[in-house]
Amino acid sequence: MAEIVTATDEAVRAVRPRLVGGVLAMVASAVPVVVLALLVRNASGPVARFDQRADVRTTGIALAHPAVRRAAEVGALALHPWVFRTAVIVAAVVLFRRRARAAALWAATTMVVGSLLGVVLKSLVQRARPRLDDPVAAESGFSFPSGHALNAALGVTILLLLLWRPLERAARRGAALAIGVLLVVATSLDRLLLGVHFPTDVVAGDLVGALVAISSWVAFGPVLRERSRREADRATSSGRTA
Repeated sequence: MAEIVTATDEAVRAVRPRLVGGVLAMVASAVPVVVLALLVRNASGPVARFDQRADVRTTGIALAHPAVRRAAEVGALALHPWVFRTAVIVAAVVLFRRRARAAALWAATTMVVGSLLGVVLKSLVQRARPRLDDPVAAESGFSFPSGHALNAALGVTILLLLLWRPLERAARRGAALAIGVLLVVATSLDRLLLGVHFPTDVVAGDLVGALVAISSWVAFGPVLRERSRREADRATSSGRTA
């Protein structure tokens, strides 16, 4: 018991500096997103003009190649935000059933907070969707940041952080990282091919999603690991007693 109390005390003492570090990381990561938001609000500025030209080119690829267009339309469903949210929810349920309740709570809470942050940012920036002469698809709502890109980056980063230690081997970690990056890139490209977002929308979404998860992990990671160890010890002790 004394050992557990000591470990817990150490974890609690580690919370404050880690929490401060997480907040600082969040503030620092917000800088490029804020800069992008300010730039895109100028509809006649160079960033907006670049975005418009890029969208014309990417949608032109989809319009010129029916197979690419069909793949993008399928991707809009296969890479929907709820796919990534569901993946995190499933992971949280699995962790909870394995008595890693702290990690489960962290994953679910971080996913919810990150998703809601995307909605808040859309309402604050209020950037209109791309207007193209030959649109591939049409969606309602504001454009900045991309909700699809944000939830993809957020969900993938959460899952990678949860799996990093259990995977152990470098090859497995590399494979998981490659798959995660591929999913995020595919989601971002899909939004551009469909012409429903500008490049800066998906870049901002990727940044916000990944950095929210990382900042949250920086703040609470040590506590999660300590609580997970305690929960595992309790489960082992209960099994021996039974």
